[in-house]
Amino acid sequence: MFRKVAGLALIITLAASTAGCAMLLENLGGGVNMDPNIIEQNIIDTYAKSSVNVSVECPDPFVAKVGESRNCLVTDEYGTTAMAKVTVENADGVFTWVAE
Repeated sequence: MFRKVAGLALIITLAASTAGCAMLLENLGGGVNMDPNIIEQNIIDTYAKSSVNVSVECPDPFVAKVGESRNCLVTDEYGTTAMAKVTVENADGVFTWVAE
């Protein structure tokens, strides 16, 4: 099931709103504190568009410097697992992810 979506070279970008959707903190060079729930829901919604039901677990807290990536575990309805590599693109909370 994952190959169907991953084969599309899926890269998704989500910009955080200024209302604090990504709960950003640039704390003394420690990185950007992203809301893992927003990232997880974005991944779930993207797979759902291809009729693939998944659950997603991202690191919590999800903290990374701009340009760094963290992996989220994606599990489909049959128990098959894959990774979603999530990269923080800027301090404003923009991120991209790609299925691996």
